[in-house]
Amino acid sequence: MVNRADRDHLARGLRALATGRITNGEFQDAYVQRSADPAIAAVLDAAWRLYDDLREYRLEGRNALTRDARRMVARCLLFLKSDVPYAWPSGPALVDLLLLPLNLVTLGAVGTLRRRRFARHGDVSAWPFLRRSDLNAAASACPRTAG
Repeated sequence: MVNRADRDHLARGLRALATGRITNGEFQDAYVQRSADPAIAAVLDAAWRLYDDLREYRLEGRNALTRDARRMVARCLLFLKSDVPYAWPSGPALVDLLLLPLNLVTLGAVGTLRRRRFARHGDVSAWPFLRRSDLNAAASACPRTAG
């Protein structure tokens, strides 16, 4: 289920976070929310990996996003602006928490198996889009990225 209002709200916040207009704390306070749209939880999880919550800061200067992180944010923004349903598998966060100690004991083997299982569902390089063709279609339809 695509929730246009939630996607637009998160897109505004993610853009502001990524460009350093707001701090990570302001992002968490104003934009982290629950939604019936599964894309919201997935993009929030990805956004959380852009910063640490041990201190409040902006993603600029030495804290600026890497090239790969900027590309991921761009794909997320494009996805949030699209009406493409989120189709990647998602499981309960509790399962990830429970698997964390097992991943440590197996020196990362459990995490590797989970990532491989996830990758079998689509093109990981196009995430949050499932397929590269969906990403390309959304990019062509967006005035900022067309051409």
